[in-house]
Amino acid sequence: MDIAWGRFPCIIGKNIYGFDSITFRFERANDCGFDFAEGKLPENQIYKSYGFSEDDLLQMQEYLKNNSFLIWEIAGERGEKQSA
Repeated sequence: MDIAWGRFPCIIGKNIYGFDSITFRFERANDCGFDFAEGKLPENQIYKSYGFSEDDLLQMQEYLKNNSFLIWEIAGERGEKQSA
């Protein structure tokens, strides 16, 4: 999925409680490689990032909140599952 920050790959897996979760990663090209922000749904939490401002991260979390249903649907259709 491509959005304003660049590419948005995601993988469906299981969380520590056995429920489905999605690991997502926002990526944006920069002069030396890529900026990134990585996190999980349904927690809607970004736990690792580099190169993005606090405003960018807040906008990403708002994007996740507003589009989580579509993200789950698209990831499921693509069959991007991580083996446990």
